[in-house]
Amino acid sequence: MNFHTFGDKSRPAMLLIHGMLTPWQIWQEVAEKFSDEYFVIVPALDAHEEDTRSEFKSVEQEAEKIEKFCLANTSGDIAVMCGISMGGVIAFEIFRSGKLTIDKFILDGAPLVGFNKLLGAIMQNRYKSLIHKSQLRAKGIMRSFKKNFLPEKYIDSYLAIADRMSDTSIENIINSLSHNRLTGFSSQEKTKILFCYGTKGNEGVSETSAFTLKGLYSNLTLKCFQKCAHCRYISYEPQKWIEEIKPFIY
Repeated sequence: MNFHTFGDKSRPAMLLIHGMLTPWQIWQEVAEKFSDEYFVIVPALDAHEEDTRSEFKSVEQEAEKIEKFCLANTSGDIAVMCGISMGGVIAFEIFRSGKLTIDKFILDGAPLVGFNKLLGAIMQNRYKSLIHKSQLRAKGIMRSFKKNFLPEKYIDSYLAIADRMSDTSIENIINSLSHNRLTGFSSQEKTKILFCYGTKGNEGVSETSAFTLKGLYSNLTLKCFQKCAHCRYISYEPQKWIEEIKPFIY
């Protein structure tokens, strides 16, 4: 795991965690926007580094590595933590562990309720196929990818990740995400949480996660991005995403 930082260490810390098959650069504009006010920390998760081959083992292990870095480079107090999709699940593990103090926590499209083995197997096959076709630079998959997952400016970074992504990492990611993170969940309600979700595509799991967590944790605000697919704003319109979450941060 590599860490990219922006701003002065003396400032309050902001932690930004990307999602599955997404390069850390998805946070570039957000990090630059807030680097005058925060010490911004952006991990490049295991199996998602552009110039290093590594294996993703579990959500829990990723959370532990991020906690260790934050404890070594901050006071242990995180003013703002944001996680999108899989990054939201990792961020939730950090929140649950209590090793870091989180003031404000933003989740976008985080699948916290898990899924069954059949769906997990389907997802594994789907993502393996996507990675294999990306490694071959298949024209059809690349056109679809640019239209529905990541804009052109991130494609080179994604392909560098895809070229180093193993089937084992895909299997470990899906298996780790399949767990229901909200079973037996309890926490002191000091952290303020904003849970964002869309209304198109596969956002049903995110919406279910958002409302389930709302039932367990009252200090939570829901924000629905109408007519948006999974993490669409942060991927394609990061400035609009910033404007949507600024009222919560301030």
